[in-house]
Amino acid sequence: MHLFDSGSLYTSPDDYDLTRLVPHEEERRRIQDRIEKTLDRFLCSGVTTVASLGGPRWELDLQSRSGAPHVVAAWPFLANFPVSEITLWTREDPVLVQVATPEAARVKVRELFENGVGIVKAGYAGPNPSEFAPVLAAMVDEAHAKSLRVAMHAEELEAAKMALHAGVDVLAHTVVDRRLDDDVLALARERGVVSITGLSHFGSYRDVLEESTTLLPIEARCGDPEVIVTWDDLARIPAAERPAMPASIRGGSSSEGRAILLENVRLLHRAGVPLAVGTNGGNVGTLQGPSFHRELRMLAEAGVPLEDVLVAATRDGALALGLLEERGTIEKGRAADVQEVLAEWEPAGFELEALHEFLPSQHLFVFRRQRD
Repeated sequence: MHLFDSGSLYTSPDDYDLTRLVPHEEERRRIQDRIEKTLDRFLCSGVTTVASLGGPRWELDLQSRSGAPHVVAAWPFLANFPVSEITLWTREDPVLVQVATPEAARVKVRELFENGVGIVKAGYAGPNPSEFAPVLAAMVDEAHAKSLRVAMHAEELEAAKMALHAGVDVLAHTVVDRRLDDDVLALARERGVVSITGLSHFGSYRDVLEESTTLLPIEARCGDPEVIVTWDDLARIPAAERPAMPASIRGGSSSEGRAILLENVRLLHRAGVPLAVGTNGGNVGTLQGPSFHRELRMLAEAGVPLEDVLVAATRDGALALGLLEERGTIEKGRAADVQEVLAEWEPAGFELEALHEFLPSQHLFVFRRQRD
């Protein structure tokens, strides 16, 4: 997910520009001022570790905060394209930095390392991934020399192939443009790559723009009401004055795009590629915290068995971030985030919520905070 986004109607001016109604500065200030409350939304949703894969510098400070959720931050992600002219963050503190040569990539990775990032995030856009391949390979080589893992934004098959050949550790998002082929699946399994799911944000974005959002019960309880209420603002904007739906959202939320996402995550699972639950949280309509449960639903819809959904939500999330030696499973020697959270919540009391809404045959429970 991305902590520099809120999930509100106004959070993505680079691809849905409503800054004439809410200026960058106002939304930016609201997000930063409420960051602790946002992190609390994750605890409310049962999430005790989050990874912000690309964001402004202040996210680095969250890595040293005490208590759950534990934060892993990438700072800006490194890409072959420049930051948009219309962006939520500033040129003085960009969330994306363009790198055009292998040496520039190495220099930037060294800077990220020296500033204490928890992971490196790479991105690519364009028709010819081979041009970026040597830059990405240098980035991966330098990161691994510093014991940093690299996650690659890869929603297109060719970008995923480039990432795998370059040696990335994590594919961030499921490929949505084409069905994965056997060579990609074999290479991902052979190299021990973890695939972050990223299935539900396309539909959530489209639902907001089509004024058809229906909240899950846990989203109504744990979602930020100040974010949710902004979605209703769209009704007051004449259709002719609204920005066009972003092409990526239109494609990913179409019946064909949804079918490809579900098929590809099913293929990855069958091939033995570890899956880690990730929401791309903060995009319009994707609530920080409870959107995690939409992702679980889509994994179940794809045919991933319950026990493997749980592994994707816990162990393999830690595996993706290189944290498996300290967290992600309940066993001796692991960090006890759950114990820490329960101790914090004890004065308020507890409620148990069964996940029977979408997994009715299992006896499975999660703790959540009792709200006033």
